[in-house]
Amino acid sequence: MVARLNGMALGGGLELALSCDSIVASAKAVLAFPETGIGIYPGLGGTQRTSRRIGKALTKWLVYTGQFLDAVTAEKIGLIDWAGPYAGLDRAVLQAIDQGKRALERRGPARSRQAVLGAIGSDPMMAGLVGLFERVSIAAVMAEAGTVGSVGPGATGPSATGAGPARSGPAGAGPARSGPAGAGPVRPGTPATGSANGGTSSGRGANGGPAGKEAAAVAAAEKILGKIRTKAPIALRLSEELIEKGGDAALDDGLAMEMAHMEEIFRSEDAIEGLSSVGRKQPAFRGR
Repeated sequence: MVARLNGMALGGGLELALSCDSIVASAKAVLAFPETGIGIYPGLGGTQRTSRRIGKALTKWLVYTGQFLDAVTAEKIGLIDWAGPYAGLDRAVLQAIDQGKRALERRGPARSRQAVLGAIGSDPMMAGLVGLFERVSIAAVMAEAGTVGSVGPGATGPSATGAGPARSGPAGAGPARSGPAGAGPVRPGTPATGSANGGTSSGRGANGGPAGKEAAAVAAAEKILGKIRTKAPIALRLSEELIEKGGDAALDDGLAMEMAHMEEIFRSEDAIEGLSSVGRKQPAFRGR
């Protein structure tokens, strides 16, 4: 089965696509898991099938932050199998059918770190995200804000990762553009940090040299951690558990873990607050 995307694939729509053997998308497609921003987690395969394609760390990035991805970036990291112009979409579908089923290759544990880094190549931003989210602890991130239930802006120190700041250069700690209310999906070559006009740091001025690059990386990591703190604590905690434990198991066992927590998450006050606030207001999560 081939998923053909030509628009927004958000939440359950992306999970449906991930249940297919192959995913092809036009350049118009945008993909994201916004669930933790409305008090729940992607519980129909989102925490499990995603990690089989892009590994645990990048799955955490997408689930914890709700980051919107354009199709080209999604292809680059392995979340989808093909991205290109709309005119080539139907041909890509036929080619995917000719190549046969691939989903059977993704029924074991999550994709390994080595395989993920090999797929993203020399992209410093994605490599930095892998490094950062390998160290992020939800309990530490939320505690750094003041209390586990507090999700306001709070303190945004890099110690919230539980292992110090990412040290992958200025582009290594995360995206500059995120979320539907921001400047759009992260795109190939978008620097995580840089000048106001969108250019990367040139090695001169405030960001020049190792110290400046590390400061920029820490600032980018802090921005990501601050964004995570705006999400629902229970949803984040369960997502972390599911990605970690489910990612070590066979896919069917991971999917069963997702379903086992569905009643717990939908009975939470955060889920009621988040789902009832959609389209009306910013939810105020309390971690219960």
